[in-house]
Amino acid sequence: PRMAGAFGALLSSYTEAPEERPRQAPPEAKAPPRLSGEQRAWRRALERGASVAARNVLDPDLSKPPVSRDLAVCLLCVDGVPHEGIWRHWAARCEAEADVRVKFYVHAHKREAARRSSRWVRERLIEDHFETRWGSVELVRAATALFAEALRDRRFDAEYFALASETCLPTSTPRRVEAELFGGALRKRKRGDCGPRSWVAAFDAPDNGYAVDKQWQKVDHALPPGCVWKAPQWVLLTRAHARLLSRAVDVETARAFDGSSKKEGDLAAWRLFKKVTAADELYFPSVLALCGELTRERGGKKEGGDTTTEDPLDGTSTDDVLHAPRLLRRRLTWCDWSARGRSPATLPHLTVDVIRAARSEGCLFARKFPPSAVRDPSHWDHLIAQAESEEDEEKNKED
Repeated sequence: PRMAGAFGALLSSYTEAPEERPRQAPPEAKAPPRLSGEQRAWRRALERGASVAARNVLDPDLSKPPVSRDLAVCLLCVDGVPHEGIWRHWAARCEAEADVRVKFYVHAHKREAARRSSRWVRERLIEDHFETRWGSVELVRAATALFAEALRDRRFDAEYFALASETCLPTSTPRRVEAELFGGALRKRKRGDCGPRSWVAAFDAPDNGYAVDKQWQKVDHALPPGCVWKAPQWVLLTRAHARLLSRAVDVETARAFDGSSKKEGDLAAWRLFKKVTAADELYFPSVLALCGELTRERGGKKEGGDTTTEDPLDGTSTDDVLHAPRLLRRRLTWCDWSARGRSPATLPHLTVDVIRAARSEGCLFARKFPPSAVRDPSHWDHLIAQAESEEDEEKNKED
């Protein structure tokens, strides 16, 4: 049966949640609201705090390889992890075949139901809990709480943090995961190569009227120019970026604020996104932009550092140069938008075609799948192996 709760938007069976895909003419620009004196002080503190946090957290040596081979998978779910068996199997294969350790952290909207769903889920539920309605800023808080929990884990030194939903499935072999995330540590590096980089497929202009009205106009007056960015919320973060997004920026903002009566929680960056629909699409790239990790030079090349050269995504200009040396504008999770509906297509089964489509775009995961999408781990193994075989055959023909 269809879930009535608003957070059911993360379920494959949910079709009523509004999303940004419908194309419409942008509304007339509205005059931005004037900031109060305290709001201006908050913005100044946020700029200073983000700058200090970035200086303290980010290593200036971009060529350093990953320091560990650990991957934290942070799962946002409603009341359980329906693909638990596949995830556990994939994690075991990653460690056995590629020496990549995977550990899971879970936040559930319906916490008690999730606790009852399985012992495995119960042992991985984090203590923090938020009422994660679809599109609400509480999804941001839940995601950053997952990152913070993984960062505190002294028994696991995660180098990367992958954010996923309960409808996601892995689509990459352990060897591909190792090559994509940790392979640089095993190869001789060329001059200019970067160390670990986050995957955030960000763009800095509204792609339709919905984005203008429900997203940009709700926050652009509160952030410095050039700091409003949007990306699919299912991101892959390096340890440094996870630290910035989970707490480091908020700590330094509180220290920089002129009014001593304000506490860290009162000045947290997520509060700026409370009125934004699908706040998690803007929060991650926008805070990274505040930290100087995403900048765009209009009509020219930014001096110093590396610049990306790939074709820009929707909403950006080909005449501009993006400066993001610690980021790849790349999706972690593939989904099917071909129908241009209000949500990505629900895929009843994981198929070889889906796996190949995801891998052709460099994605490690795919969504949205119901619990019945894969029969069992051996079925998943078979599909992955078949996709690999077909890809190898095509390469041999080309050679």
